[in-house]
Amino acid sequence: MNQIVSWKHKPAPVDVGAAARRALIRLREGRHMKPKAFDTVSRRLANRIAYLLVACWLTARYGRAVAREHGVSVPLQVLAQLRLVFRDGINPKIYYFLELFRIWSPDIGRQCLMRHEIKTGLMKALHKRRPRLHGNRVSLGHKLEYGDFCHSHGLSSPTILVVGKAGRLEWRSNYHDLASKDLFLKPEVGRGARGALWFRNLGPARYRSSHGTVVSLDDILDLIVRRSKLQGQILQELLNNHPCIADLARDSLLVFRVFTCMDSFGEPVVTHAMLRVLSKLEPSWRGTEEFAAPVDLATGTLGLMCGDQHYGPTDWYETHPLTGAQVDGRVIAHWEDIQELALAGHRVFADRMLLGWDVALTTAGPVLIEANAYPDTEFLQRAHRKPIGDSPLGEILTYQIERMCEAVFESRA
Repeated sequence: MNQIVSWKHKPAPVDVGAAARRALIRLREGRHMKPKAFDTVSRRLANRIAYLLVACWLTARYGRAVAREHGVSVPLQVLAQLRLVFRDGINPKIYYFLELFRIWSPDIGRQCLMRHEIKTGLMKALHKRRPRLHGNRVSLGHKLEYGDFCHSHGLSSPTILVVGKAGRLEWRSNYHDLASKDLFLKPEVGRGARGALWFRNLGPARYRSSHGTVVSLDDILDLIVRRSKLQGQILQELLNNHPCIADLARDSLLVFRVFTCMDSFGEPVVTHAMLRVLSKLEPSWRGTEEFAAPVDLATGTLGLMCGDQHYGPTDWYETHPLTGAQVDGRVIAHWEDIQELALAGHRVFADRMLLGWDVALTTAGPVLIEANAYPDTEFLQRAHRKPIGDSPLGEILTYQIERMCEAVFESRA
């Protein structure tokens, strides 16, 4: 069975967003969470007012540029956003964020899968439909638990050198090994790079930190002890980017966000991938914008790069907007290995329906950095310039959502 979904012969678009929003209503009713009528009306009214303010602000910011570049008048842009708000009940931001003015149809909002559906119960319910193969589900946000689980199942993941807990150090390497390595420190529990620090080796037991200061190995160990009194800490070997992508960053480790989802046969398939570049991990870059470029699953070729903070019709880049390195058309080395590692990871964590993997391509090959059970679908749709309903993931998720709703309905009968 082909486990990498082709975009060339995909079915017609499906209303995965509308199916997700209907499923959320059913789930809330099934849990006896249905709010009082007054609360429902007041909440919807507040949401609509907030959405209308968003539409006004975004139209003022991008409306004229869209009219000039794409020939869609400002009144038509406003009407389209009102349709998204009052018919689909979703944030009109996606009109510009996903460039819906390029591909507009009256039902396109139904194809858009929003962050709200993923984060507020739908994905959790879908995950629960998967059997627990290892007893309790491993917490993907617990980096130590996740790392140890990956290691025990032979998945390539960062090597943990030292663990700090309650002011004490648990050694998994030795002092002399650490003295010659680049190091990366992060909290034991958390998402993304919050609280993370890196240390570049300058010689035996001397380092330059991500803050630019020169410290000793003993300084780093003392820092771990102090931090661990409030929250557990993990010290890992700092990984380096593969030469084929090294010019797209200066100090940070780049990752590919690879989406895998369980199909109707219970097998994971790769449906999307994009390169992620985080400005907040680059001390010399100003701002916190995240950049992304889609990856063609068949060839490993990058498309145009975009950001998550500027989304006008001209905010697309053939070259990296900060480093100037070529992005569009770049072919990623070891692309098949990256996808196969994500699939292998989902087979191990098969108690989840959908996972967003952050896979680094290092000088030693692909490495699973982390997995996200509630991945952001909005930026994914922006990077690929089309709703999830117009992708292979749309058909798979719609099928899984419908099966879940049937089960909920049968349980009430």
